[in-house]
Amino acid sequence: DLLPQFLAKKTRNIHKTSVIHPTAVIDGPVVISEGVKVLAHSTIVGPAYIGANTVIANNTLVRESSIGENCVIGFGTEIARSILANNVWTHMSYVGDSILANNVSLGGGTTTGNLRLDEREISSVIKNIAIPTGRRKVGSMIGEHCRLGIHTTNAPGIKIGENSFIESACYLTEDIPQDSFVNMKNGVCTIRKNREEPIKLRGKF
Repeated sequence: DLLPQFLAKKTRNIHKTSVIHPTAVIDGPVVISEGVKVLAHSTIVGPAYIGANTVIANNTLVRESSIGENCVIGFGTEIARSILANNVWTHMSYVGDSILANNVSLGGGTTTGNLRLDEREISSVIKNIAIPTGRRKVGSMIGEHCRLGIHTTNAPGIKIGENSFIESACYLTEDIPQDSFVNMKNGVCTIRKNREEPIKLRGKF
């Protein structure tokens, strides 16, 4: 609920060192920080904030969101009403009404569900108790240093603890504790201790 209030104080400000392709659309109050690259046929709808050295890649849509530094919002991604911290990478993803902490990577086709089929209020489970959020749209909350494989799907309101790896094609319907490794076989998710060492995303776009 605080995000719209934070963004409402922003006015359009595009840093002189940013590079924006002529076919890109910057609509409304958008802050684009130092060294940002906005590639061809992408759209940013304000109010929105883009942190330093972030890449908004081809055919992406960012709307009413705050994106941190050194992120890559990869081809064909939509970010809606969400908060992304630093060093977050996506590719052909949908991120709606979500919060992603530092150093999180979403594989191609990853989706954060944010709306129940019956469009009723979404609850979040805390200590085995379903707590009403007061919202019809709630996506995912993902902790630091997490990796989600390609075509991973999260049900609305899912939380993933830090240092967790989710294998490709998993469908998450419950929260994942920190330091978990999750895979799916025959439609059943298996959770074990994560033995992989998360590294900082450092590749070149």
